[in-house]
Amino acid sequence: MEYADPTGARLSRPRRFGWILLGVWTLVVAASLIWNLAQQRRETLDLAYTTAITLYEKDLLYRRWAAGHSGVYVPVTAATPPSPYLSHLPERDLQTPSSRRLTLINPAYMTRQVYELAQESGQPQGHLHSLKPLRPGNVPDHWETAALKAFEQGQPEARGIEKLDGKEVFRLMRPFITEKSCLGCHAGQGYRVGEIRGGISLTVPMASLRQAQDSMMVALVGGHGLLWLLGVLGIVVAVRNLEKAHLQIITLVNTDSLTHLANRRFFIDFLEKAMAFAKRHGQALSVIMADLDHFKAINDTYGHQAGDQVLAAFAQVMQASIRQEDLAARFGGEEFIVMLPGTTLEDATILAERLRESLENLTFPPMETRVTASFGIAQYQPDDTFETLVKRADEGLYAAKAAGRNRVMTG
Repeated sequence: MEYADPTGARLSRPRRFGWILLGVWTLVVAASLIWNLAQQRRETLDLAYTTAITLYEKDLLYRRWAAGHSGVYVPVTAATPPSPYLSHLPERDLQTPSSRRLTLINPAYMTRQVYELAQESGQPQGHLHSLKPLRPGNVPDHWETAALKAFEQGQPEARGIEKLDGKEVFRLMRPFITEKSCLGCHAGQGYRVGEIRGGISLTVPMASLRQAQDSMMVALVGGHGLLWLLGVLGIVVAVRNLEKAHLQIITLVNTDSLTHLANRRFFIDFLEKAMAFAKRHGQALSVIMADLDHFKAINDTYGHQAGDQVLAAFAQVMQASIRQEDLAARFGGEEFIVMLPGTTLEDATILAERLRESLENLTFPPMETRVTASFGIAQYQPDDTFETLVKRADEGLYAAKAAGRNRVMTG
């Protein structure tokens, strides 16, 4: 039979360990999720930054190409009229032998038209801005003005997340250095080679990047949730196995292996606590001591296997006759003891008589004689210790033996 731990904590340690393990596991998974979500946000910003840098490098290349050729001629159309900012150039406008009108466009004019096409299709855009713009359309906004002033103080770039027209965008701006090829259009503004003429401002829409980020975050949350659940299941299984193992150990430590009753050490611990409870609450408490009569003769005549059979049978009788709050134990070789909380001496005597009669009525083939036991009873007194209470029950037992055995006597 399994018994509760006398400390009342038979399963509390494995379960406490399980709760601690669950808490640690939850913290580990939560920390991993938080770190991965933060990493995903950083990767989204890194991707936006990489896109802007790629656009910036490409912008520089075709600006240098166009500037290296002192601009390019394109047909005059409604979308590409002659630039009023190049009117000082004598060859701004040409006419081909077939009477086709051409106009010169500089790198700024060319890239502005490219970015207008990008704006129409929702792609990343760029602009060239200056604190002294040649074209009024190149006047910087507040963010770009702050970046241009920072460039003059040596800052290499400016970047950040902004709201433009109600939409989230990533903005990058890097200084635009005056090159010799730029002076053809901007020498009149007083720029010199190597000076900061302005800055190239890039704008990357974040909508598609955020959509991809959100999808990845949903996957991260789902994956971590599944991982946490699997860990919880593992912890539950482990704690249950630990509880079973702990219970088996407690049972082995506290139980007599032959009779499956409590052993002497467990009974003593349990009885001392029951006595303290009875004293504190003024309740009755009785104990019954029992000893099998002529047990040595049974072993000598029929063997120890028959003796073990008798011990086990008497233990079953005792266990079947007591209440859940009572406790029966094997106290010695053929000696047993029962603790009866809330039980008076009179009620304990009635139970002892019932135990005596039940054992006497048992048969153990091939044994021809009946097996009997003697009983001693004592009721707890406020000044009792464990030793004095058990001693009085033991005295009753010896009185029963002296009176002829197979009887109940009060100690």
